[in-house]
Amino acid sequence: MGKSVERVPKAKAVPPLRDGDCLDTNEFLRRYQAMPEEFRAELLAGVVYVNRWFETNGEGVRVLMSPISTAGHAHEQFSFVQVMAFYCRYTPGVQGVGPATLVLADTETCPEPDGAYYIETDFGGLTQIGPEGYLHGPPELVLEIANTSGNRDLGVKFDQYERAGVQEYVVWLTQSRTIQWFQRNRAGRFVPLKPRSDGVVCSQVFPGLWIDPAALIARNAKRVYEVIDLGLASPEHAAFAAKLQVKAEQN
Repeated sequence: MGKSVERVPKAKAVPPLRDGDCLDTNEFLRRYQAMPEEFRAELLAGVVYVNRWFETNGEGVRVLMSPISTAGHAHEQFSFVQVMAFYCRYTPGVQGVGPATLVLADTETCPEPDGAYYIETDFGGLTQIGPEGYLHGPPELVLEIANTSGNRDLGVKFDQYERAGVQEYVVWLTQSRTIQWFQRNRAGRFVPLKPRSDGVVCSQVFPGLWIDPAALIARNAKRVYEVIDLGLASPEHAAFAAKLQVKAEQN
């Protein structure tokens, strides 16, 4: 008799991510890593939300679909990222990322915020890049640009960022031309961060980060950077930068 051959079972294909799937964090990330590079999705309170997907048009051509528009999203995102990049340049240990998968512990939530800004662990922060390349939070400040996603950004995302321990949350509502800035209070809840009498919002988690929302919305770059320069020259920013540097030297 011939020698029996052991049959090795074929590896099961990884199921695709679909809008509305109910998954835990590990399964979401497993499926996400198997999707095409251009595909984008996020997990919010255990539910998958697809942000960019593929469809086949009438001619049989596979087309990448995206809800991100230039007017109403991309310009605003770029403007805020520029402001934060300027602040990060002069503040040791503060880093920022654009759209990126963020893993929030104990929430079954992996959002893809339009911007996340955090203090590096060597400087006393809690956010770090994990071995798989994802950002593990919570970051100190999260940005969302809401053109058509306002209900999600001020609904389930608001709740999940609050629960995860994000310190400040900024939602730029492009259709209503408003910026809502929330800070975490002592009870752990997001409350509006009130601007000064001149309309300038002063971040509490990043001292010296001063932003004039009206100027930012109007694309008044001269006014925007005048305010940023004043914040960076403030005693609050100097004290914050010194504190971060001491933390780094202690580690």
